[in-house]
Amino acid sequence: MTLIVWVALGLVLGVVTGKAQMSTDFSILFTDQEQQNIQTALQTPPTPQPDKLHLGGIMFADNKNWVIWINDQRITPGEVHPYITVHEVSNSQVNCTWHRQGQDLKVALKLGQMIHAKH
Repeated sequence: MTLIVWVALGLVLGVVTGKAQMSTDFSILFTDQEQQNIQTALQTPPTPQPDKLHLGGIMFADNKNWVIWINDQRITPGEVHPYITVHEVSNSQVNCTWHRQGQDLKVALKLGQMIHAKH
C-alpha cells in the first residue's frame, strides 16, 4: 500500500476507536535528519554582522577553484555565507556583495584591504 493509504487507514481506525491524533514529528517532505537540521537552524541565533571586512588571503587557481579568507573565515566556491555573496575572484581581488543591516553593498576587496561600515 502507498503511504497515503496507510495514513488514511490509521486516521480512520483512530477515529473509530476514539484515539485519533496526528503526530507533529511526522513529515512526508523531510527526513528525520532534515527535520533536526531545520530545528537546529531555527534555534540558532543569527550570526552577528561585522562592522568591517578584511580580505586576509586568496588562493586562486581559476574561476572555479579558489579559497579566500574574509574576516579570518574561509570561503570556497559555491559556499553559502551569512553576510557575503562572492561574485568574482582573481589572484589579487574579490568582488562581492556585503549584506549588512538590510543593505546590499557591492565591494571590491584587494588583498590585505579592510573596509569599515558607515553607521
